Amino acid sequence: MKKTLGALALESLTTIAPAKADCRFIPFRFIWGQNASATLNCTGSGQFRWLPRMGPASTVTGLSISSPAKNGVASANRSYLLYTPKAGFKGADGFSMTISGTGRNGATQSGVNVTVHLQ
Repeated sequence: MKKTLGALALESLTTIAPAKADCRFIPFRFIWGQNASATLNCTGSGQFRWLPRMGPASTVTGLSISSPAKNGVASANRSYLLYTPKAGFKGADGFSMTISGTGRNGATQSGVNVTVHLQ
């Protein structure tokens, strides 16, 4: 069975809280059905929202949190991820998410371990 590369163009997260904030994933790629790691760099505070953008051969059908953040709250619904750090927290945090979707070889999922750096 041929593996399909799912390319995520992980753009910036936009803040949906009134505080000034900026979060950006360092772009990463993963192969559907395999786990990957990602890094999210944030400045400011507030709630950050991420909407995945996939390549033309892949579709995201769901996001879920499989391991919670320790210094904030990560939540997901079918189409986007929300991350809110604890008030005043600066430093490293992390969580794991599962991305479900369809690639060239059908429906599958991949786990992504996310390291968050808050400045």
